[in-house]
Amino acid sequence: MAVAKKYNVFRCGKLIGEYTAVEAAKKLGCSAGIVRVYAHSCRKLRGEYTFEEAGQASKWKRNYSMSETEQQEWEEVCQRYKCSGIDLSKIKIRPVGGDSIERD
Repeated sequence: MAVAKKYNVFRCGKLIGEYTAVEAAKKLGCSAGIVRVYAHSCRKLRGEYTFEEAGQASKWKRNYSMSETEQQEWEEVCQRYKCSGIDLSKIKIRPVGGDSIERD
């Protein structure tokens, strides 16, 4: 039997609980699909509820060394860009050495 994905539900930026999409939908009076889509797209439900996959950061294997503070800052910056609506494929990444990696 498959394990249902859990979502952190926030109201005005404060965590109110961790629920499956179906549980959150029942609690908030919307569809489970809305919870899933809004978690992926960083949209707000009724201007106050936001969602994110619970434990999402732990899925990624970290092969780099960063302090806890640096990791937290990195996650916050990544989340800000993901939720900004900016076309991330247009951002040019420039390594510290000065050589640029540009995507067409």
